[in-house]
Amino acid sequence: MTIEEYVKSKEHIRKVIEVYRTQLLLYRIYYYCYDTSIIPDVQYDLREHSLKTLVKKHPEIAAKAKYHECCPVVYPGSSILEKYPVELQEIAKKRTVVEAADVTNR
Repeated sequence: MTIEEYVKSKEHIRKVIEVYRTQLLLYRIYYYCYDTSIIPDVQYDLREHSLKTLVKKHPEIAAKAKYHECCPVVYPGSSILEKYPVELQEIAKKRTVVEAADVTNR
């Protein structure tokens, strides 16, 4: 593997970690703060397991990825909306459940 390929693969891993974290945090906001499930529990559990695997396998990349300070695989969910990142609070407030499910499934 060339250095360029290695850097690209690290960037890809970071992006996947960030997408999974964003999705899981939004799922938690809807579930804990709005008492609404936007995906089946099995799907949530699979995504969380995938994130745990990536974080365990690539801790140095995970530490630099967005939402490291509130990573869903480290910290429990909360019904206190203010405990979540502000930008995700805003997304949850502005979107219907159907729109949120569409955004998080991309």
